[in-house]
Amino acid sequence: MDDDEPGVHPLASALDQEGFGEAGAEQLTESFARHLMLVIDGWQADGFDGVARDYVSRMPRERQTVRRIDDLGDLLTRRVGAGAIESGDLVQALATPSWLDPALGGPRL
Repeated sequence: MDDDEPGVHPLASALDQEGFGEAGAEQLTESFARHLMLVIDGWQADGFDGVARDYVSRMPRERQTVRRIDDLGDLLTRRVGAGAIESGDLVQALATPSWLDPALGGPRL
């Protein structure tokens, strides 16, 4: 990043300071782009359902719980034996980043 000593900017860090070694910003960007393009290709080929199923399959599993993502991107959760379906609003969830500490004005550490 620059020649400052570690800790001078507590809310910022460089990849090498975090132990990434030879993996620099270029390699990180390339890896992210490859994964993003793979998901976009799957979305275009198979529709959103495949992307949603893949995402839900990576979530921690709970007993007697069925999850799916609807066409608006909201997470729907149904407990087996219960008639009600809980809905997690995607727009509301994205309104405030979970990583942002409002008191510090930077990432949560």
